[in-house]
Amino acid sequence: MGETFGVPAATDADLIKGQPVAVSRASGRLLPARADTYALAFVAGLASADTGQGFADQPAHGAFTLADWSTVAGSPSLSVGQLYFLGATGGLTISPDLTAACVTRVGLATTPQTLVAEPAHPIVL
Repeated sequence: MGETFGVPAATDADLIKGQPVAVSRASGRLLPARADTYALAFVAGLASADTGQGFADQPAHGAFTLADWSTVAGSPSLSVGQLYFLGATGGLTISPDLTAACVTRVGLATTPQTLVAEPAHPIVL
């Protein structure tokens, strides 16, 4: 798992381990990040654990390893050397949706199971 930072925050939705998360500007709680909504495209990190709504999680950065990325990236393994972006409706994709509100780089796959999460600020389209 990557390095966590800051203090844990309560969640406003169920989170899946490895899922990009954003901080709600209205409540200060964690939500699934998504590129089709500008305010939710600011990726705070990756969910460090499966977390139910109302419980706390602490977003992770850096090398983040999962045995199976299917629920987050749509494939059990990552493409080594490939940049991963925030999906329009959440999750990770190698092809950003240019019809979404913005594009956000989330990280780089360094092994089939490891993503180095270094989120960038969203670029408005």
